[in-house]
Parts: sequence; structure tokens; C-alpha cells
Amino acid sequence: MALAGLVVLSGAVYSLRLGSALRFVDERDYYAIAQNLVHGRGYSLNGVTATAFRPPGYPLFLTLFIALGANVVILRILNFVILAASMLLLYRFVHGRSDWIGAAAAPVLCAGYMVLFYTAGTLYPQTLAGLLLVIAMSVLASNKLGWLSSGLLLGLLFGMLVLSVIHFFFSLAVVAIWILVARTEWRRGARLGSVAVMATIAALIVGIWVLRNERALGAPVLTTNAGITLLHGNSEKAGWNSGASTDISAYVPGDSGLNEVELDAYYRGQAFNFIRHNKGRAIRLYALKVLNWFNYRNDLAQKSESSRARDILMLVTYGPLLLLFTARLLLARRLRPSRLEVLLIVLYIANAFAYAVWHTRIRYRLPYDLLLIAVVAMFIGTLAAARRRTTQTAG
Repeated sequence: MALAGLVVLSGAVYSLRLGSALRFVDERDYYAIAQNLVHGRGYSLNGVTATAFRPPGYPLFLTLFIALGANVVILRILNFVILAASMLLLYRFVHGRSDWIGAAAAPVLCAGYMVLFYTAGTLYPQTLAGLLLVIAMSVLASNKLGWLSSGLLLGLLFGMLVLSVIHFFFSLAVVAIWILVARTEWRRGARLGSVAVMATIAALIVGIWVLRNERALGAPVLTTNAGITLLHGNSEKAGWNSGASTDISAYVPGDSGLNEVELDAYYRGQAFNFIRHNKGRAIRLYALKVLNWFNYRNDLAQKSESSRARDILMLVTYGPLLLLFTARLLLARRLRPSRLEVLLIVLYIANAFAYAVWHTRIRYRLPYDLLLIAVVAMFIGTLAAARRRTTQTAG
């Protein structure tokens, strides 16, 4: 509690120092949409034209507080409250499947992983998504919830997650497979029922957004951002670590009059053309992007936010986590992981392959880094318990 309070307090000071300036394009987009919603101008970037370029989960969340009078500084502080809540929930999550040392390690590791703090100071959806993901894992870990209530809660959580970060569709599929295969304390019918309820609720939530896009944009799309993102990761000048900083000027159409949906389809087609005509290079690029999921630095489009000092800080905070995670995998035969721990590990690694279809970034990884921290904290607890047993035996 003291550590979580310290994160909120230092986050508030940091938010006041940052002020109301929004440093990144994505932040400005989310905030503009939320402002337009509050002032009755619809889900729009410019207050006039309907958009689906940004998914609606985070702007709708911001809208709730902007409508109550929150400014940018208050919204930043809210992110630090969310981060502190994630730390406390991780403590409870690990405490249920490790000893007190592992449980105590979880929030300490969160606080020491400074990129979580840095990202909480931005109007990005990853901090909120991280909390929702930890809640979803807590639901899966609960022995008190039946198949129906578990399916309902998971459907709500993953519906909100998908509307915040579209890629969580993949994690929803992984969780569904895990319930069917690993939730052996439930009968087969209960497992099928829980997955069906989860998928139905999530589909209904996401379906409302898709229906809105059909009416507003004339196409049942989830987002119109997928095409340009795919091109950033699969084009002539794309690098394994370039992301949104990739120069795609050669692909930008002239004054063609394409609307948002058509432009998204155009960019997607250009990316597919590159992959089709450069199969060997595209495969190598994909493999490198998978590895880049585990990188400690990214080439940023916003060069002012890059520095050698920040890269070194990321290396010394993420590096030990990754090393301990690797050690946990190597000792899997000797220290057999629980079924839930296997899910956390699979989600962390498998999303590297999912995101690499587009491109991999540290920011995209952050909600899953909370799962990494949970695995590492449980591993620390396991090692501490083994050491105590050895000491007691020797004594």
C-alpha cells in the first residue's frame, strides 16, 4: 500500500511537471476524440468527420472524466492511480500462488520497471489495458467463480480490452483455448459453456462498435488504422525496430479523394503487395520483429523522447526481468509451472508472434509485461521457499 501510494504521489508531481502539453500524436488523437464526444461533436478527430482510426475504449474512458471537468493533468494522475491499482492486484494475484516473498516482489518489480511509470504519464491506453488484463487473469485464477460468472466477467473484460487495443482479440483466443484444455476442474460442458458465454459477450460489445462504423463509415470495420500500421511494418524501408518511424512517403497516394476506409484498404493492399513480391525479405523481417518484442529500446518517431540514458535505464530494468523469465523457462522441468503460470508464459511469448505481423513496440508489450512480472515474482517466491526448505533440512 505504501509503495502504491508513493507511485501515485510521485506520479502526481510528475504530471504537474508535464502540464497539459501532449507530446505524442496518439495522445492528441485520443484526447481530441474524447473532447469531441463530451461537446456533442460525435466520435471524430476534427469535430466534423466520423472516424474509426482510433479504437473507442480509451477515448470513452477519458470522456467519463472530462465530462466531470478533468483536465490533462488530472487524466495523467488517473493513469498513475490505475498503475497503483495494478500493482496491488498483482500482489494479491501472486500471493495466492506463491509465498510472501514472491507476492512482495510483484509490486516492487512494477515500481522498479520505470517504463510503466513513464507510460502512465501519457494518454495511452496501455496502462488501463494492463489493469484490465490483470483483472482478467485474477478471474481465471479464482476458484470461487463458476463457469457462467467467469464467462460473463471475462467477456466484459475482453470486450473492453479489444475496444481499447484491437490486438487483444488474439489473447481472447488464447484464453479460450486455455479454458477448454486446462480448466480440468470443470466438466467439458462447463468449459464449452464458459467459452461460449465469454465469446458472445465480447462479440456483443465489439459488435456495437462495428455496427456504428457500418452506419457512420459505410463499412463494418474494427479500425481504419490497421492498414497504415501493417505498412509501417511491411514496406520497402521498414526495419525490424522502426515501427511508426518507417518512411512510407513513397506509398502515400496523391490527392485521390480516398475516404478513411478506402485509404486503410489502400495501405493494406500496398503492404500485401510488398510481402507478396518480397517473400524472403518479409519472412526475415517478421522473424526479427518477433525478437524485437523482447527489446529494451525502440526507434521512436518522436526523436525528442529518445535518449541514451533512457535506453540504459530500460536495459537495467527490463534485462533482469527477461533473464529471470528465461531462467524460469529453463527450469520448467525441475520446477513444474502451474496451469495458470503456463497461460501467463504463453500469452507473453505468443503475442510476440501476433504483433510481429504488424510491428512490435515496447509500448504494445507493456500490459503483457505485467504478466511477465507476475511470472518472475512467483519464480522468486518459489526459489525463496526452496532455499528455506534446504536451510531447514540442513539445520
